[in-house]
Amino acid sequence: MKAYDLVDLIITAHEKESNEHVEIAPGLAIEPMLNYTGRMAKFAYRKGFPSARKTWRYTKHKDRKYCGKFDIRIHDSTGKMEHEVLLKSCVTNLSRESVREIYHGNDPYEIGLEGEALEIGCDIQCAFAEQEINWGIFDFQLSTHFGDPNRKEDDDLLYNAVPRDFFMLYLERCFHEIKENGHSVESVFELTVTPYLNSSREAANHVLWPPISKGRIRAPYRQFIYSSISIRKVERWISPFLDRINKICKSGKYNHIWIKNYSQQKFK
Repeated sequence: MKAYDLVDLIITAHEKESNEHVEIAPGLAIEPMLNYTGRMAKFAYRKGFPSARKTWRYTKHKDRKYCGKFDIRIHDSTGKMEHEVLLKSCVTNLSRESVREIYHGNDPYEIGLEGEALEIGCDIQCAFAEQEINWGIFDFQLSTHFGDPNRKEDDDLLYNAVPRDFFMLYLERCFHEIKENGHSVESVFELTVTPYLNSSREAANHVLWPPISKGRIRAPYRQFIYSSISIRKVERWISPFLDRINKICKSGKYNHIWIKNYSQQKFK
């Protein structure tokens, strides 16, 4: 399915209050995490004293009452969705052009993929969707560097980016290093991906962190922010659904952890 169809299914599930699994491909499904039951909702407001690095979410999200509202759980029995495994599978099995088509919202089933390549194409589409839904500038999302309106003075690339640029910049650089500089898949991952793998309570495994220093994308990655080089229009996958999302949020409850942490009032 196309990206907008995938997001529409997730929004519709919340409108119907249904947590039925949505099958994306054989062996791959997504589960809407209703009522703030997902990891994004649980850890959006965490405190980890005394390090400021560990407390940024507690301060950054104090005005975001619905964080994690539309979180999804991706069900995949093979473990392919772990960040390092997923990116390596993409670089090994897909072309740069195929990944770009999926980034632009096209259906993996309609771009000439077959077999394992098709499975990986569906995997990266789900990963892009998770980034677009959970991370961003709205009060149901966790804060991200990619598309942050406060980044304009620090870094125009980040200011103009979209959330899925996070994964895409790693893929773009890997494809480039393999084609232009003759790296193997293993060596390119040691160079570009491994340095940014860290543990995560949210994902319960090792996840990628963005290659950012002092509010700017690091120099080796700057040319690979795909939204800045694509000749096609790039927009957030959730943009057409914001009215529906806002209606769901306003008719429901705040994240219970937000209430516990920040509010002395009682909400419905």
